[in-house]
Amino acid sequence: MSHALLVSDNQTLNNLYTVNLNAYVATNVTIKTKYKEAKQLLELNPNFDVVICLDNKKHRDELSQVLSQINEMDKPTPIILVGTKSEVVESNFMAIPNQYAIKEIIRAVAKILQITAKDMAAKEVPKYFPIPVPFILDQAETSSDIYYRIETGPFEYEYFKIIEKGQPIDDSINRLKQEGTDFLYVMSKERLSFINATSAFILGELSSDDTSVEDKVKVLGHGFDLVGEQLFENPQAAEEIQELSTACIKSISSVVNEIPKLSTLLNILLNSKGEYVYIHSILGAFIAGHITDNMDWGSKEQKKKVSFVFFYHDIFLVPIFKKYPHLTREDDLLFSDELDDNEKNVVLEHAQMAGELVRSFKQIPIGADIIITQHHGMTSGKGFAMQFRDNISPLSKVLMISEEVASHLFTLIQKGQLFKDHKEAIINEIREKFRTHTYQKMINTLDSLDT
Repeated sequence: MSHALLVSDNQTLNNLYTVNLNAYVATNVTIKTKYKEAKQLLELNPNFDVVICLDNKKHRDELSQVLSQINEMDKPTPIILVGTKSEVVESNFMAIPNQYAIKEIIRAVAKILQITAKDMAAKEVPKYFPIPVPFILDQAETSSDIYYRIETGPFEYEYFKIIEKGQPIDDSINRLKQEGTDFLYVMSKERLSFINATSAFILGELSSDDTSVEDKVKVLGHGFDLVGEQLFENPQAAEEIQELSTACIKSISSVVNEIPKLSTLLNILLNSKGEYVYIHSILGAFIAGHITDNMDWGSKEQKKKVSFVFFYHDIFLVPIFKKYPHLTREDDLLFSDELDDNEKNVVLEHAQMAGELVRSFKQIPIGADIIITQHHGMTSGKGFAMQFRDNISPLSKVLMISEEVASHLFTLIQKGQLFKDHKEAIINEIREKFRTHTYQKMINTLDSLDT
């Protein structure tokens, strides 16, 4: 059986790569989350069939050291560099720009291992096939029988069915995970159908009208992170992940329309343990929906547009807020000594970047690109306005006010405090910040916000 070294700190991608490579090209995967760890492992064991590295611009020097180390071997190991353009790497490397192009990665490994499609279909595999527990937990019900493995002797195992095909995933799986179980098993003959079903789970859940709001919020956060990370590394990938983005936007609209009270949404988000940009965007979309509902010009189409805008407006900040989770506002990022110049430039220009991104789409809500570009009060999309004028679109104003409320709400969540206890003070503070009449009219709608 072939053996791959995967260098990645993205747990979701690690699971996807591991299970797909094992299933399709019978390749075991060793994971190292840091380039330094990979370098040390390669010094001890240089005999991998392929090395797969996720490109990380923040640690390019360390990545270069790993690549150089491999090139200096007597027999250099083939390298697949994922998440970068082809011109970045040397000619003897394979580059795959899209981190979520699983089939392309499988084909690349198969090419390196000289495995044909016919070989893959005929590949002999053990009777039982390992599946990472998080993949099983992500499903409402399993598409295959699930087995638990017990070691009865050296390299000897017995397998016990714990869940039948079509049965719901219960809390026993979560308990196994907490006890340290990393893998459960399916019959190998069912492995490909299981993997395909699992890989499509996020999209299916977000697209389903039957998914509860609570579950939708949880899965939506996962999809939001996937899109944000991918676009940050490769904005050209927007078209490839358009289907997932569309499902996320539809789900934001669903959440905004289905949850009647802000307190209900706050409780759901508190339990979802999502990242800052995601929570901030969901809350902002909810507040903006309320404002839009209470304006004379408000409509269902405007609310849908708000959901689209809130999904993309801060999408390029997702990896930066992940890196600095203790910083919870954009001005905190801008004035922090921790960010390098490139990161601060993204913060300053993220509105312009996001506006240009959606402008490149084949079809968007009318004016959405302008609203996103102006969402910090600057018509150019660069920087942050100090004075808030009337020369921007009405929905851009709604966006700015909603973002301000959302930032206060996120702080309250962190402190375990209730919005109803601080509502009047927060609204008064926002009134002081946005003094122009058109802004004040929108702010007045917050008085009727049901907490």
